[in-house]
Amino acid sequence: MTKQEILSALRAGQADLSLPADARQKVLDNTWIKPYLDSVKEAAESFRGKPIPSIPYSCFKLFHETGDRWMFEDSEVGYFPRRGRLAAFAVLSWLYGREEDLHELEDIIWAICDEYTWSVAAHLKPEAYTTQLEDEAYMVDLFASETAQALSEISFLLGDALPSILKKRIDHLVKRRVLDRVLAADYGWMTTTNNWASVCAGSVGMAAIYTLRDDEERLAEVLERIWPAFEHFLSGFAEDGSCLEGIGYWNYGFSYYTSFADLILRRTAGKIDMFACEKVKKIALFQQKCYFAGGRTVSFSDGGSRASFLPGLTSYLSRKFDGVIIPPSSSMADFYEDHCHRWSNVLRNLLWSVDASDTQDLTGCYPLPAAQWYLCSAANGVGIAAKAGDNGEPHNHNDVGNLQIFKNGEEILCDLGSGEYTRQYFSDLRYTFITCGSQGHSVPMIDGCTQKAGSEAAAADVSVSETGIAMDLAPVYGLETLSSLRRSIEFDAETGKTTLTDRFVFSGGKHKVQERFVTYGNVQVDGDVVRLFCGNETMAIRFDTARFTPVITPAEYSAHFGIHKHFFVVDFVAEMEGDTEVSFVLE
Repeated sequence: MTKQEILSALRAGQADLSLPADARQKVLDNTWIKPYLDSVKEAAESFRGKPIPSIPYSCFKLFHETGDRWMFEDSEVGYFPRRGRLAAFAVLSWLYGREEDLHELEDIIWAICDEYTWSVAAHLKPEAYTTQLEDEAYMVDLFASETAQALSEISFLLGDALPSILKKRIDHLVKRRVLDRVLAADYGWMTTTNNWASVCAGSVGMAAIYTLRDDEERLAEVLERIWPAFEHFLSGFAEDGSCLEGIGYWNYGFSYYTSFADLILRRTAGKIDMFACEKVKKIALFQQKCYFAGGRTVSFSDGGSRASFLPGLTSYLSRKFDGVIIPPSSSMADFYEDHCHRWSNVLRNLLWSVDASDTQDLTGCYPLPAAQWYLCSAANGVGIAAKAGDNGEPHNHNDVGNLQIFKNGEEILCDLGSGEYTRQYFSDLRYTFITCGSQGHSVPMIDGCTQKAGSEAAAADVSVSETGIAMDLAPVYGLETLSSLRRSIEFDAETGKTTLTDRFVFSGGKHKVQERFVTYGNVQVDGDVVRLFCGNETMAIRFDTARFTPVITPAEYSAHFGIHKHFFVVDFVAEMEGDTEVSFVLE
């Protein structure tokens, strides 16, 4: 949209953005959201009366010295606990209006205003560590934009309950550190197609709507500046609405898209409607396809197999679009689920949530040809997720041909998901991490070679149906001696049986093949069956004993929050030549 189009819509819709008079009481009366509100209260009590520590320079510089992000971001003196403190006391101050909560809120707002930068250290260039250059320290990243959104919305929400000096300081810093910078500088998120585009643009847009209420010309300039980012964000989804970054990043990016879209819809009295797009509805329907019995979720890319849903976002979408299903409340996020404590979602989880029942059926099979995914959750508690795609996807793992299998809340054949976020994890070393390289996924290794990285390493001749997915994996290995590697994954939803068939076409003599399967469970070899034991569930892998020798190897990795996890790699090892077809039955 052009500035003039935006300005015309702003002037035509002089809507009051204040919440309804009964908003507080509706939150307090909503029993479905009570566990979430209780977790906010619990967090507030953990902070109450304690001093707000400054973030030492030694933590600030650590990322560029060692690659460590935890000390600056998540330790007791870190960046995100401050945002948790802000969100918790802002909620309590708004809901109850008690002086003791307001005093705590005032102190944390003052401390955040005092921060050298609202960006996280990992997103800054080294120049910001040696001198206070505004070009660096005031770089608008995910978290600077989120901080601007949080402070400006809290200031608007609480109104005269906040001291005038705090409100004026918030306005000044939001303009100086974020809005002015967005108008003056180009940022990569303005043209990227992943979650950054929506989170940054959505946060900046909401901050602008609150901060520039009396300056429509300037507001229109900011909105015009960020508008293309939303278009780029939507273009990053497959045409079937799938998010290749995974359900966690769907939550992140689409929540900010929805929050801004709702605010601009209200601000313009319906003149700007970012929901009036068929692709947005398809994106809204994606989340429910990623859930399996017992609350497990697809963890392709840097995802997680226990992703929680945002009750506010999901409730809002269920009212906006027919067919959106709210997952069981056992999978609902609480305040602690988001270690970044993003204010926008905290408030909307309380305001938007409906009192939902757990009777909605999440079973179904979903062939997603645009994403080249196959997802199916069967009535017998068995679920499967399989993919083709390429190795240049957002938050990419080299995982073309990978699959996960679940039953009744147990992840039996696993995708490790995200490793610990360090500098090295996002460097040229990324695929040496077992979480990211194909060596940590249920795909073959050939003559010791793993899959190549990059968008050109893509599955060929892909077909997705109601019962499975098939593809040629040869291009992702790039081996001259491998003419074809046709992988077929077929799922029987009635029995819960998966049949995996690989057909190798080699030239130039014999080749060592390791058909790899990855599991968190214990492993036992029993004749022509390898059994995987996960909780109360067992899966049998039936194989050709005349051809394969099973080799079980324990392994470990550092997960997203630095937690060490153990798992097993099960390799079925054989020598092959010429045209060879092999099958595994998993049931």
